[in-house]
Amino acid sequence: MPTEKLKSLLQELKSELRDAKNADEETRDLMLSLDTQLQAVLNTSSPIDPTIEDTLTELESRFAVDHPIAERCVREILDALNKMGI
Repeated sequence: MPTEKLKSLLQELKSELRDAKNADEETRDLMLSLDTQLQAVLNTSSPIDPTIEDTLTELESRFAVDHPIAERCVREILDALNKMGI
């Protein structure tokens, strides 16, 4: 999957959470961490942070009930990274 699709998914996820009224501080911190980790994947050749999958899995479970669009984005990001071998 091209990095442009990954960037698009990340932007969609950020937009969805910006509009979310009930996202707690811990979820927002996880999103910040995810953003930092994905920016490193997309913009540098530095080693991939092995915790990125854990961050995505945690966010996916947090969004399952209240944020179905965000959950889908996280699942697609996770799938894209897996297809990229990350």
